[in-house]
Amino acid sequence: MQIAYFDDLGAGEVATRIQTDCLLVQEGTSEKIPIIVSFVSTFFTGFILAFTRSWRLTLILSCILPVIMIGGGIMAAMMKKHIGASLVSTGKAGSIAEEVVASIRTIHAFGTQKLLGERFDKHIDEMRVAGKKSSKGETVGLSIICEP
Repeated sequence: MQIAYFDDLGAGEVATRIQTDCLLVQEGTSEKIPIIVSFVSTFFTGFILAFTRSWRLTLILSCILPVIMIGGGIMAAMMKKHIGASLVSTGKAGSIAEEVVASIRTIHAFGTQKLLGERFDKHIDEMRVAGKKSSKGETVGLSIICEP
């Protein structure tokens, strides 16, 4: 990685991004992987049982699998986009917070608390909006699948 990459980042942005990325990796390995294994095993078990009961009906219903996969892909892409935007806003807000804490005397001396608070709030609001869009993406992806 080029050292110039860090010139564009704020003081606390790297530390905040590392912390949030580590939490995402921990969440992925501790929660998501067992859930995925459970869902995949449930799907295959159900498919096998349905195939043994009525193979014709199972083959007819298996035609909907591509639609479900396309809907899931759209939903995952939307969530990835909005979660990435949320992480960028979190990093910027963390950078501002780190700089404020590091130079609290200077900030208090010049009376820029309100200005820096508004900057921090702007990034937090961007993060909140991206988070809401990400959660709406889940329902939008499901409505794409469910609507005729």
